[in-house]
This record gives sequence, structure tokens and C-alpha cells, in this order.
Amino acid sequence: RALRFKKLSDLKLLKFDGADVRNKANTANVVARTIIKYSLGRIFNLKRRGGNLLFEEKFVDKNFHLLRRSTYEEGGIIFRIGQAANSMYFLEKGAVSLFTENSKKIAELVSGECFGEAALINDRRRNYVAIATQRTSLIIIEHGILREELEKDPPVVRLAVILLLRRLELMNKLKWADNFKN
Repeated sequence: RALRFKKLSDLKLLKFDGADVRNKANTANVVARTIIKYSLGRIFNLKRRGGNLLFEEKFVDKNFHLLRRSTYEEGGIIFRIGQAANSMYFLEKGAVSLFTENSKKIAELVSGECFGEAALINDRRRNYVAIATQRTSLIIIEHGILREELEKDPPVVRLAVILLLRRLELMNKLKWADNFKN
């Protein structure tokens, strides 16, 4: 009541049961679970423990014939700010850093991690530059394959993926702003 605001439009709130959302996320297919797990890890700055063997065994190995591979030498640019997002990446071997337009490092990714999914799922251009920091082998997951995998899950899981990726993007912007001040 003490806040002043201007009503811009009608608003309809939906309420979700937290236990139900967690249950559906825990039983989702491996692609959605992987994106959820890594998004939460990045948002809360949780330390990683090893690679993502479940993703490799249940998705990468199963779809090996559909996926492309690409290798980058140290310093190789994987994508640039403003490029269309047509795929996401699974880091098979090596390391990749993500940088802002002002060359501030947002993340250092290592073998077993995925990246590039936020722009792809949210259907927008790349916000960061991805650069291999050593000889790097990537598995490329095209938009159509990712879409098919996510459509296997209930809508609440897809919504959780989208919301977590948006939260991660906000956290990256806040991290960039903090770095910019220092």
C-alpha cells in the first residue's frame, strides 16, 4: 500500500507448487535437467564436481549421429556478440571463456559443461563473446534438436528452464556491473 505505481496492464499471477515443480524438474529428460542444474549452479556460484556424464551418456551418445563436432585452437572465437544463436555447445574437451562487450570475463567453462543455451532458447542474439582458452573440442547441438528435446517435458519444466536462464542472464549483468565499478 505504501508503494506508488502506475498500472501498465492487467496482470494475472499464476501460482505453482514448489514441490510439484521440483518433482517435475527432477524427472524431466536429461537436457532440461542439465540446463536447470548448470543454471542453478551458475546463479548460486556453486562449485562444480566433475563433468556431466549423465548428459553425455543419455543425450550426446544417444544422438551422436545427429550432432556435429568442432575444434578450436587457443584464442579461437566460437561466437561473437550480436550473432544469431543457432546452436548450443557441449564442451567435450578444453576450456572456454565468456566475455562482455567491454572484455570483462563473465564465466570460465571447462570440460563437461554446456553454454550458449540461453540465447538459443530465448530466441535472441548472442550477448557475449565465447573464446577457446586452450585447444577445445565442442559438440554442437542445433536449435531443432534442442527444441525437440525440451518439448518432451511438461510445460512447467520448460517454463522453469526459461525463467532460470533469464535469472542467470540477470546475474551475469549484475556481475558485469560489479566488475565495471571495480
